[in-house]
Amino acid sequence: EWGKITRLALYWAFVYPA
Repeated sequence: EWGKITRLALYWAFVYPA
C-alpha cells in the first residue's frame, strides 16, 4: 500500500533529517 510507504518516508525523514 502507498500509504504505508508514505508513512515510513515521513517517519524516516523525522528520524534522519540528513
